[in-house]
Amino acid sequence: MSVLSCSCARSTPRHLPFIIKRNHRRTSSTTTTMATTDMVASSTTAPRLFIRNQPVETETFDSIDPATGKAWIQVPACTKAMAEDAVSSAKDAQEAWAATPLLDRIAMLELAADRIEAIADKLADALVHDQGKPLQMAQGEIKFTSKGINRLSARTIPEETVESDFMIEKLQHRPLGVVCCIAPWNFPAIISALKWSRALFYGNTVIVKPSPETPVVDLMIAEALAGDGTWQPPSNNEKGSVFPSGVFTVLTAPDGGTDFNLGAFLSLHPSIRGVSFTGSTSTGKSILASSSTDVKRVTLEMGGNDAAIIRPDVDVKETAKQIFNESMVNTGQVCIAIKRVYCHESIYYDFVQALVEQAEEAASTVGSGFDEGVKYGPINNARQLERVKELIEDAVAQGATVVAGGGSPPGTTAGTDGFFFAPTILTGVHEGMRIVDEEQFGPVLPVMPYNTDEEAISRANHGEYGLGASVWTKDMEAANMIANRLDAGSVWENCHGNLGSGQLPFGGRKASGLGREHGETADLACYTESVVVRAMK
Repeated sequence: MSVLSCSCARSTPRHLPFIIKRNHRRTSSTTTTMATTDMVASSTTAPRLFIRNQPVETETFDSIDPATGKAWIQVPACTKAMAEDAVSSAKDAQEAWAATPLLDRIAMLELAADRIEAIADKLADALVHDQGKPLQMAQGEIKFTSKGINRLSARTIPEETVESDFMIEKLQHRPLGVVCCIAPWNFPAIISALKWSRALFYGNTVIVKPSPETPVVDLMIAEALAGDGTWQPPSNNEKGSVFPSGVFTVLTAPDGGTDFNLGAFLSLHPSIRGVSFTGSTSTGKSILASSSTDVKRVTLEMGGNDAAIIRPDVDVKETAKQIFNESMVNTGQVCIAIKRVYCHESIYYDFVQALVEQAEEAASTVGSGFDEGVKYGPINNARQLERVKELIEDAVAQGATVVAGGGSPPGTTAGTDGFFFAPTILTGVHEGMRIVDEEQFGPVLPVMPYNTDEEAISRANHGEYGLGASVWTKDMEAANMIANRLDAGSVWENCHGNLGSGQLPFGGRKASGLGREHGETADLACYTESVVVRAMK
């Protein structure tokens, strides 16, 4: 996967550039001006809000450490007036930013990557506190955040010319204007950066809205890029602002506890001309509806319910290990994690047993991301933990069997000692159960038998989602046939979630998305308008 490749040893997962979600509300977030009692100890300095490259004083809300279930830091809560000022500054700055030579914009983006690298250890620590993932995985995410930005150095903005006997026609790619980048809570640093860096590269100014579940890393990056508040050219800029005033802004606010909804405000604002969103399908649909009021450009990467088809000729133990890894990576909180398995009936019981062995072994490696040997951190927030438990309880009530996991891992009590949940395997499930039809986004894997390839294809394509799918077999002719019929934006043969070069478009079909991001072709469509200039000879 070139610079975005890595092993699946839980340090920096192969899917890193695009692993995603979700913008659920943190039930314990409240707007407050007082420091929360019983605050988790941390060396991270409370982040500030920066608008026009200047710090802004405002009220704060709690950011919850999912390993403890307690507040670990206070985060600024943007007001409506502040958001309006940020959008106004971005609009005012956009024309001059678009007119800035591309090489100069690239130089500023490279400086941004350098600033991120300079505080990489602090960012990784904050990411563990805010998101819950193991420290080694957090370090990998920060590393690939700066590398993902630096990849833009090799890009250009194409211009096509068609000449006839009487006319010269030029195809240009012009920026949209002000772009709002809405990022999820599962990989908050890299998903956000891959949005805002691309938008800036193409001449847009940006407003970044992190999930209220994981706001700290983006705020820390914004402060590092704001510097001393005075912009200087990148060739001689050690302490100044990386970008001119208004070009790059991060805004944070809680989902609950105030009358102001930041996400809705930004997606409806007439000066916002593009929205790049990664998150839940329900929120994505709301943004799509909002965009119709002024027909702004919208790119949506939404929910997934990836199916894996296991044919009878596989190596059971080795394939079960890979399936388990690709379903439980980041504690199952990955848009393109395997979320349901269709295993051929002839090997079904052996395959389930192999998955159970993997789950039982993994249970001892669940814990705080700062603890040595931990591979699986907590579920990110209380609301998501309750959803996972609810889906399991619903399945069991309809006849499903929990054959591994199903509760808190040894030595923890979910909700008391953080939002931990053991890797869980379910059997006796079928379509019509919520655990099969919906996206669980947690460490739970339903496993179902099938009889024929046709049945497996039909069941894998069942439902509203179409983000990813995979087929596992030694018969490559069969693999190709099945892969060509799976209704998903990304399809794999004998692997899952590996995005290879990271240079091709990524997105979903059906309710899993609208439009594509990543790779030059997709990013042009996402962040620019095609304009044709025609001149008579």
